[in-house]
Amino acid sequence: MLEEDLLAGKLDLALMEGRPHSPLILAESYMQDDLVVIGANNGQFQSGEHITLKEFQQQPFLLRERGSGTREEFERVAHAVNRNTLVGA
Repeated sequence: MLEEDLLAGKLDLALMEGRPHSPLILAESYMQDDLVVIGANNGQFQSGEHITLKEFQQQPFLLRERGSGTREEFERVAHAVNRNTLVGA
């Protein structure tokens, strides 16, 4: 894991997704990365269509594995909007 290698002095610098867990690691934003929802061409929603949070919650979907920065960011946003039902789906 990158954080472990940084803390052990094996690395001086790392580019990683998400926020570090250790308060001993100094993190600065490098670039913006947007998360988007991707659906099937023949699905019920059209490209560019806005759907409600309730409609989104009712859809089966896949998330990255626990511990990935992408999933942590998704979970952070889900908690920020107080919609814990999105987490762990």
